[in-house]
Amino acid sequence: MDTNLAKSSLERAVAWHSAGRLPDAESAYQQALRAQPNHPDALHLLGVLHTQTGRRESSIELLAASLAINSVQPVVHANLGNALVALKRYESALASFDRCLALSPHNALAHYGRGNALLALREPTLALENLERAIAVAPNFAEALNTRGSALTKLKRYEEALASYDRALSIKPNHVSALINRAMTLLDMRNAATALRDFLQAIALAPTSAEAHCGAGAALLKLKRKDEAQKSYENALMHALKSTDQTVRNPAEGLSEPNISDTLLTCGIALAVLNNYQMALTSFRRLKQIDPDHDYASGACLHAQLQLRDWTDYGQPVREVIESIERGRNADYPFSFISVCDSPRHQLACARQYAQQIRVAVERLWNGEKYFHDRIRVAYVSAEFLDHAISYLIAEQLERHDRSRFEVVAISLRNEPASPTGRRVKAAFEQVYEVGERTDLEIAQLMRELEIDIAVDLMGYTGAHCATIFNYRPAPVQISFLGLPATTGAPEIDYLIADRFLVPEDTQVHYSESVVYMPDCFQVSDNRKIIAAKVPTRMEMGLPKSGFVFCSFHSSYKVNPPLFDIWCRLVHAVANSVLWILAADPLNEGHLIREARARGLEPQRLIFARSLPYPEHLARLPLADICLDTLPFNGGATTSDALWMGLPVLTCVGKSFAARMSGSLLHALDLPELVTANLIEYEERALQFAQDPVKLAQLRSTLARNAKKGPLFDTDRYRRHLEAAYVAMVQRSQQNLPPTSIHIAPAQMPPH
Repeated sequence: MDTNLAKSSLERAVAWHSAGRLPDAESAYQQALRAQPNHPDALHLLGVLHTQTGRRESSIELLAASLAINSVQPVVHANLGNALVALKRYESALASFDRCLALSPHNALAHYGRGNALLALREPTLALENLERAIAVAPNFAEALNTRGSALTKLKRYEEALASYDRALSIKPNHVSALINRAMTLLDMRNAATALRDFLQAIALAPTSAEAHCGAGAALLKLKRKDEAQKSYENALMHALKSTDQTVRNPAEGLSEPNISDTLLTCGIALAVLNNYQMALTSFRRLKQIDPDHDYASGACLHAQLQLRDWTDYGQPVREVIESIERGRNADYPFSFISVCDSPRHQLACARQYAQQIRVAVERLWNGEKYFHDRIRVAYVSAEFLDHAISYLIAEQLERHDRSRFEVVAISLRNEPASPTGRRVKAAFEQVYEVGERTDLEIAQLMRELEIDIAVDLMGYTGAHCATIFNYRPAPVQISFLGLPATTGAPEIDYLIADRFLVPEDTQVHYSESVVYMPDCFQVSDNRKIIAAKVPTRMEMGLPKSGFVFCSFHSSYKVNPPLFDIWCRLVHAVANSVLWILAADPLNEGHLIREARARGLEPQRLIFARSLPYPEHLARLPLADICLDTLPFNGGATTSDALWMGLPVLTCVGKSFAARMSGSLLHALDLPELVTANLIEYEERALQFAQDPVKLAQLRSTLARNAKKGPLFDTDRYRRHLEAAYVAMVQRSQQNLPPTSIHIAPAQMPPH
């Protein structure tokens, strides 16, 4: 043992470490340890260096070795806690910080570390308490002020958060993380222009920061500068891939950029929103490589694959996601999980996990006050009052609302250029509140000020959803309707609109909401749809002049290998038949052609349909002979459109809400022969119809007759049922009764 060499080496190491010469510092620390293997300071500081360079497992070993020699080292306990936080071992980290504080109660580093760990554990109130203590001890602790801003943002205390970031930046003007976090808070406050300024400043300071480029993309997207946003996200992904290359080559190295996993997830989601699913998939796959247990990584990756119809190893990721949900992990988002799993029990678990993830402890805005208005005030909340499936379904119902009994307003979350459907839908409301620039709290406060009796969530967890607005409880009655074909798992949502076929009463236990049973069908329909005047020919749609046409106009993610196996076998079995299928782009087409060839089907028997304006899409539907439904995520509006246009839809019924939608519509049309109980029966029935033109013609005739006279497309009948449900809900609320299952009696309709 050479103590003098150890001392001199350690002195050099500390100097180089302070100067940022980390490789030189590491060599000197190792030289000190060769001279004196049990030197606690050398072990400690080398452990800190390993934490800084992403080698977190080895840093923990070094820090623990230092403490084994001398356990009375408060700062080492604190640094061990920081290393454990980096490895997401938050409970162990808290224990380390507590050991530090037992030795040194006013240790700012330990209070700060506890705040970081508690924030990661989604305890922003407790985190804030610890961060305040750290700042009280060390008022110029910029990192603590930065994290304090994050905790305040989680608590929706935005102005205080901005003040905390500003203090951090006054101490450390080039604090990139504080700039990025400040910008993120400004985005939450709907101030995208100022947020973009901060993101660009962060990029100027740290040009390779994937997080900063990703944030700039989010701000540009909010500002409707889509092309620039796309470029920012591409830059973010490029830098993220570069920064994680070392981690992929050597997983023991850890992650060099602290928030890189979150950035890869956010970047992938944004690229998917921009319809760049290939780059989104690249982002998600890298996330799974470096951080396989990261929240939502597995589900997001699988959903991007399904969007691309890239079915590589399809069964394995499906099992992985379902098993992760069973273990209580945040493996998938509720909406994308519907296309993966048909179990209502698992869907409830997934929804509850997500609802808990996005929930913040906030004060309720409505606390039992009684409203006694002349008319029941109903607010429909959505970002999709434009050319969107929900608007196509609901337009006529809104127009027909009984204005003598109901005051109907729109809370429009997205200010978009006018579209034909958007103009029609918004014209049906007595008042439209454009709230795209308001915060969730401000939107909720608006509904409370309007004394809304019933707040209707038309989105659930779809798109730029509004679920967190309902967290504030702005209305006495809150309903999930049409947008999410599943449970929300959110205690703030009181009721779910369904029917007896869709949600059998013995499955209610798997829905967090009380179920409202409509007498005919859960889904409203519009019988004033505008259909293009020109009916296209088969040739114009790329279809053969003769031969049977199977079709599927479902979204890409609803189609899966077991279904495609059946569809290919059907086309094989029926001479001169084709499969007319929606394909978003050439990449999607290429994947389907590859899959068809693998099943022995010639590519020319796949006819690819392009997206068309809604009236033109409706006009082309009768060219097909039968529409093949999907499972576990049935068509909703897709099925309704086909049936309205006289095109039979063959479905296979599953167990969950989404897997029973088409069955509900077909039973309302009294067409049980189009509802099958399993995929074997589904394939057999499709083949029977394709090989028996007389039977198919009879079926189409029955469909045309029942569509005209039956309840499915009787919008006014549906409107009466929905209004009866609204009255029942409000009456229970005014009587201080909790939500309960409600069965709506069939309306007595006046003679035509």
